[in-house]
Order: sequence, then C-alpha cells, then structure tokens
Amino acid sequence: MKSLTLEVRGLFEELDHLAVERHLSALDGVHRAEANPASASVTVHYDETVLGEDALREAIESCGFHCTGERVPNHVCKMDHSGHDGHSAVLSH
Repeated sequence: MKSLTLEVRGLFEELDHLAVERHLSALDGVHRAEANPASASVTVHYDETVLGEDALREAIESCGFHCTGERVPNHVCKMDHSGHDGHSAVLSH
C-alpha cells in the first residue's frame, strides 16, 4: 500500500472535503482517503498495483476540483540540471 498527499483546490464549501473523500474511496484500489480543507489537500492510501497518481488526479478533477499534484514540504527540492552550472535546484510545490 502506498500513501500520497495531493493538493486539491476549490474546497470552499463546508462539506466539499467529504465529497472528495467519498469519491476517491469509491475507486478500486483505494483503501482510505482523508481530505484536509485547511491545507487544501487529500491523503490517499491506495494499492499502487491497481491505480496510480494520474488516475487519482483524474478522479479529483472529474468531481469538480482541481488537483495540482503531489504536495511536498517546501524544503524538499529536486535537482534541475538544465542550468548552465548544473547545480540549480528547483523547489517542488
């Protein structure tokens, strides 16, 4: 089982987070979905052999919310070697 936290924009109404949880929980392979309206994110516990991150994003978008991708702390960065010195870092948001 894998856990993934995705950013979800558009959780404006009081019960929107419950709709996201219910929608994701209905997918084959999803064991649990926990939406957090305060951080505009949802953590999904799922079987990665059944579905992947793209399918989870599509499910969120199909229920009327915009998913921007995996949410990671601001201090986590990936190296971007496209810079001329080869040492540029790009933060993942």
